[in-house]
Amino acid sequence: MDDVGARGQHVGHLLAQAREVRREDGGCDQVLAHGLEAPAAHCHIGARPASRRARSRQLYPKRPSRAASRRPPVRLQPLAATGFALALLAALPAAGAPSAPSGPPAQGDAAKERRWAEQIVEGLIDGEAVWLEAGGARFLAIYPPPAGEPRGGVVVLHGMGAHPDWPEVVHPLRARLPERGWATLSVQLPVLPNETRPEDYAPLLDAAAPRIAAAVRWLRARGHAPVALAGHSLGAAMGVRFLARRPDAGVFAFVAVGLPSRLGEADAGTLAALRKVRVPVLDLHGGLDLPGVVADARRRLAAIAAAGAAGSRQVRIEGADHFFDGFEDELVAQVDGWLRRVREDTGKGKKERKP
Repeated sequence: MDDVGARGQHVGHLLAQAREVRREDGGCDQVLAHGLEAPAAHCHIGARPASRRARSRQLYPKRPSRAASRRPPVRLQPLAATGFALALLAALPAAGAPSAPSGPPAQGDAAKERRWAEQIVEGLIDGEAVWLEAGGARFLAIYPPPAGEPRGGVVVLHGMGAHPDWPEVVHPLRARLPERGWATLSVQLPVLPNETRPEDYAPLLDAAAPRIAAAVRWLRARGHAPVALAGHSLGAAMGVRFLARRPDAGVFAFVAVGLPSRLGEADAGTLAALRKVRVPVLDLHGGLDLPGVVADARRRLAAIAAAGAAGSRQVRIEGADHFFDGFEDELVAQVDGWLRRVREDTGKGKKERKP
């Protein structure tokens, strides 16, 4: 999914971050980086993924955490000095050009979604299961009511082949932002079968739009406004495409965590879409993120600057990988702090425009 010159390096990186997800039939899915799944034959039958939820161990594989003492400082990249980045963008007009669709938007693997949903609902602790309908599909979302002073809502978008309670990035955001006043709704996005190549996910970038729109409406209908989007990996790419094509969707800010520019060998159209996003963007990635995410940081910054939304910024957390293992506190703090600032600035702007 990332832009890596040596394909072997890319495969090695995926295998280095492999984990397993148990199925109800006793088999398991080998899940690589980005949630990309390998055939079940590659699973280690004796492995038992760990989880704090006794009834849903099969959903939450154990991954090593980094020591807190090794967390370097956060690097911020403001948009004030973007001359070089804008020049780079102008010199690379085709870098983010969307690839031509090969057919109608795919709807994904409904059976796989049902399998995720059954296992998640059975062991759900943080929040309640909500069922939404959009684009001809009925899909799961998870809603934990906010605590304390209400600040707004956040639609959380998971990565490739994952689910709305994915333990890395998704669960920390959906479960801990409510503690800070943000009502979250983490939605099941379309997924594809295990043998699917990353580039085959390209049609789903548009197929996810009805679900995202339904989630935004659901939060707003319950008084959780303003509403932001927060996406990880492929979910972030879906969020970019959605906002670029629906500027009137009722979203006030967008958080992109580990945003890729490519899906395997295919251009995801991320950079071109970023230039059309009119709401403030937080581009958040780790210093040890996937090679393509790190390499394209300047291009993403240039695209965000070209869009011109006040309050946008790029943040690099040194030492963090694509899944922010051991950096959950920094992840949540960065997202919460930035959303608060944008919400405050947006509110001031509305007051100033009143006659």
